Amino acid sequence: MTWITWYNICLAENAREGSLLDFTADLIKSGQIFVLMYILYRQSPVSPIIWQFIAMWAFLQVWRWIMFWAGCVFYWQNIMKQFEKEDIKRASIAQWTILVLFSPLLDIAGNILFVIAPFLHSIAHASFIGDLTYVVAPKGDEVPSKEDKQVSKK
Repeated sequence: MTWITWYNICLAENAREGSLLDFTADLIKSGQIFVLMYILYRQSPVSPIIWQFIAMWAFLQVWRWIMFWAGCVFYWQNIMKQFEKEDIKRASIAQWTILVLFSPLLDIAGNILFVIAPFLHSIAHASFIGDLTYVVAPKGDEVPSKEDKQVSKK
């Protein structure tokens, strides 16, 4: 393949959500948080530069939280209005309040359960077990009929 082809493939891969580059950036951000916590634990007088770093990180988290919920409000107020109320079950005010207030904790729990744990499991599986088989699910037209199942049982 030519360099341009590799470059275009790389651009397409890095543009999607959950790409290797995106996942690596998330791991680096998590590592930065752990390093920051270690520095705060070990350094008794915390320098102003570290306080600036903490303030910038906290502001980023608050900004992400505000932008996410602003996008949700826009989505539900503008895009989902086109559907009938009977088609989509809507959450109550109490459910929205609980979801908004606990979303930072739910974000951490979701990141651990659905990103970090599967990543570590797949790395451990690939490192120590070694049988990485590719499972191919049957397509819609390849689903065996009742006659095929009866023939295969005989």
